[in-house]
Amino acid sequence: MVKLVMIKNIRIQKLIEISIRKNFNYVKMCHDLGIGTTSWYRWIRGDAEPTGRNNIEKIDKFISEHQ
Repeated sequence: MVKLVMIKNIRIQKLIEISIRKNFNYVKMCHDLGIGTTSWYRWIRGDAEPTGRNNIEKIDKFISEHQ
């Protein structure tokens, strides 16, 4: 069961929504985004946010492809 929490970063919120709606495996999603699962967990817990233009561009591309 997924526990939904309020995420401040809209990109991460959209990634979570896509993963739930399309039933994506988070490990594959992390692989597609080029991030580690540790980063993913830190993002969804709100402990960190994506940084770096490359990461943000990958996230934006993933979101646009899967909305």
